[in-house]
Amino acid sequence: MTKIQTLDINHLYPQINCPICANNSKKILEIETINPQSNDIVELLNCFHCYHWWHNPMPSEKYLMELYSKDNEFVTGGVLHN
Repeated sequence: MTKIQTLDINHLYPQINCPICANNSKKILEIETINPQSNDIVELLNCFHCYHWWHNPMPSEKYLMELYSKDNEFVTGGVLHN
């Protein structure tokens, strides 16, 4: 049986305005993460000003580096495990 994985909410922060231009115009969709073993839902946002895409909530830089260093499926989607 596969264990359900979740993001550590202690290392996530809200990112409502665009992280590139700080504009608050955006399109919001709710999507699942790329981790096939997770039920976590995040918002996918698109800035209407600079067209940058990001998700909310965002991981802290330290947490993101930890996920990458462990080849975690939240950042690789399991691609590197094969």
